[in-house]
Amino acid sequence: MRFFVYLFSGIFMAVGGGVMINGITQIRLAQASSSWPTTMGTVTVSEIQISTDGDGTTYSPIVNFSYQVNGQILTGDTIFFGGGGISSSNLKYANKIVNKYPVKTRVNLFYNPSQPHIAVIEAGVTKKTFIQFTFGSLFFIVGLGSGILFWLFE
Repeated sequence: MRFFVYLFSGIFMAVGGGVMINGITQIRLAQASSSWPTTMGTVTVSEIQISTDGDGTTYSPIVNFSYQVNGQILTGDTIFFGGGGISSSNLKYANKIVNKYPVKTRVNLFYNPSQPHIAVIEAGVTKKTFIQFTFGSLFFIVGLGSGILFWLFE
């Protein structure tokens, strides 16, 4: 029993820690992106991916774009930093994003001058930027807390 509780705790802490670290990276990119140079790009894909499983249906807005920096044609798919693969059970949310960026729309993109392949449509930090960090923190805390509680009360 002890082994499984510590295994459960360790898995939750490892997954949560990894997601938290990625969330911190996303927050830093979002902060920096506000001061990045801009270029015009074109939306090449704008669609909703629908996934259904035993828990229900989720809708993921997919927005891809192409742009040019220093004569090099690049592609990207980041709408904003921190959202990861945005999925929601709310079809209206997915429609809102896809309708905001229809195919062939010209968009102002912010790109990382030292790594031009990193670009984003919506620069800066918003509440959405903290999604990954928050979920990672919750997983880490559940893992740590369960391990500590088991250790205290065994």
